[in-house]
Amino acid sequence: MLKRYHPEAVKNIVDTGVGIDEHTKKAVQMHLLARNFASQLTRSLAPEAAIKFGETFRYRNVYYGKTKEGESVTIEEFIDGKFRKYLNNTGLLCGDKAEPLCQKAKRLAHFSHEKSKGKILLVDIQGGGFELYDPEIASSELFDDNEMLFCAGNLSEMAISNFKAAHQCNQYCKILGLNNLD
Repeated sequence: MLKRYHPEAVKNIVDTGVGIDEHTKKAVQMHLLARNFASQLTRSLAPEAAIKFGETFRYRNVYYGKTKEGESVTIEEFIDGKFRKYLNNTGLLCGDKAEPLCQKAKRLAHFSHEKSKGKILLVDIQGGGFELYDPEIASSELFDDNEMLFCAGNLSEMAISNFKAAHQCNQYCKILGLNNLD
């Protein structure tokens, strides 16, 4: 699937001082980072914990590309199924907080925060079932050497604070052995 930016999104991205090419490359990097966190979570489960936890989220491949006209795009594997957003980029849960997929999305975010030692939080967790795409990263610092970290949707400390204030550990956090967020 070829993903182009909507003209309004292009304007918002350019308004942050980042070019579309750079933004697209960062989007691919965020996707790979999210994919790594999801993979680490799966690998971290001992066999008996994996049975209790059940199916885990996955991010498919995404690639950076350019059209014949020079437009920067991403090429993503098609994900079949009904689109759902589990956690938005403000760090807040979307949908029924008791529903297992929403709970597991929060655990993936919690896992990313703990694994990064509080430096980042995987947000904007969305997809079809357990197949995810188009993540966003909230970082504890918004800039590094005057360069914006990650993409225009990085709501930084606001998203991290929102998530920590709303998050309550439950069975999935316990299965993963995650610490309470302070």
